[in-house]
Amino acid sequence: MRTPVETCLWLLAITAGSCSSLACAGPEPLGRTKGKFYVVGTGPAGPDLATLRAPAAIKKADAYLSSPSTRGLFRQYLAGKEFMGDPWEGMFDYRGKPYRELDEAGAKNWRESRIGIRDRIVAKIKTRLEMGKNVALLDGGDP
Repeated sequence: MRTPVETCLWLLAITAGSCSSLACAGPEPLGRTKGKFYVVGTGPAGPDLATLRAPAAIKKADAYLSSPSTRGLFRQYLAGKEFMGDPWEGMFDYRGKPYRELDEAGAKNWRESRIGIRDRIVAKIKTRLEMGKNVALLDGGDP
């Protein structure tokens, strides 16, 4: 399970640079013509335990990123939307070993691998936003 700090660092990597906006399922910024990036807190166990704004934000998205479990729980809201991948895949392990158990060389390789994965995901998100598409990052858990 990722910590809030890890989630925030990942989001900072996305929002740094040329992303056109960041919205947390709230009122939309005025005057934006490019796509929007929504961070959607999906709650601990599916739509019944998510906020009322979560499904509304998901409905606005053209594309989304989520873990497989969140994707399954919100399947009814995601039909017809582009699935861009699982942003957490490989986040906490490297070649089958938890990152906290890696030796110095393994930790270096894990960091380089994660940076590459993150950069590819960020590039995909930026491309969709520049095209005027809305993208949602669905992040489960219990605050």
